[in-house]
Amino acid sequence: GVIMEKVIFDTNFLLEKRMKNFFAKQEQLRKFASLAQIIIPDMVIGELREWYKRNLLSEKDKFAKSPLNNVLNHDLDTIDIETAIGKLLQGEAVSYDTISLSETNYLFKMKELALEKKPPFVSSEGTDKGFKDAYIYFTVLEYLQKVDDKYVFFVTNDALLRNAFNDNLSVHVVADYEEFVKKSVTALYDEYFVEQLQSEINQNITKDSIKDSWFNLNENQVIQINTDDNDYVVEIDSGEIVNHDLKSNCQGAVDSLVNSGSFTSTHSAITAIKQVLNFLSPDDIANIKQAFETNSQVGLISGDEDVAELIDKLSGDTDRIK
Repeated sequence: GVIMEKVIFDTNFLLEKRMKNFFAKQEQLRKFASLAQIIIPDMVIGELREWYKRNLLSEKDKFAKSPLNNVLNHDLDTIDIETAIGKLLQGEAVSYDTISLSETNYLFKMKELALEKKPPFVSSEGTDKGFKDAYIYFTVLEYLQKVDDKYVFFVTNDALLRNAFNDNLSVHVVADYEEFVKKSVTALYDEYFVEQLQSEINQNITKDSIKDSWFNLNENQVIQINTDDNDYVVEIDSGEIVNHDLKSNCQGAVDSLVNSGSFTSTHSAITAIKQVLNFLSPDDIANIKQAFETNSQVGLISGDEDVAELIDKLSGDTDRIK
């Protein structure tokens, strides 16, 4: 089975100022979800709710006083902000678990940090800012006590929280998906693995070369490595390299199916896809599935043996690729 990392999110990463969704950065969240279990502290959801509520209330007040409202004469009492925010949260496509703080003894530790003005409390005089951050900080620490994982990832752009976790080897702090991929791959694999990659691809590869990662149809991990010359995809099973290929070969095979203009070119595209099947990313697979539905030169021969076989292989994967 696939070993999923656990990734905990802070408020500032998820805050969606335009309020199109409850959580911001939907594309990054989808990528996180393909590699990891998404975990959100209840304080984060509470903070987001309150921020949206305050923001919408002030917008409502502005609108009430605006000339536009004089013209439209809209009954503003019909706007139920709480319900609207609740609907936004319910409509979230990405699945996640929430965690909360239950041990009361953390309150005394919080008091100590506040008095000593240690992160995540603000160190400058004249402010006691930091309670919500401290609450999130201890929620993460308590969660670590409950799970078997040696480490979790914490996504934040908050310098105080980053500093609070600085000396904690069990919490890898990252700013975004790109940093998560680099750190998660290198947390799983050691220097020896990077040397293995170098001899497999004959390129000067460092940890910074690792650009993306996903699980394939065999539930093996695939990592994408970008070098000066080329972008490579490498399949890994239990820490050992199985095989590698050029990312452009995968892209070419998928594109040839998507753009196929005849049954013949569909058949040759399917042959090309089979050769790179184990390297395909969730996006590649989504594009292939899309081609079956929208390109008649593919869809009309879905009963042919090679096409049906590919559809069958990919349909076993529908539960993991949304």
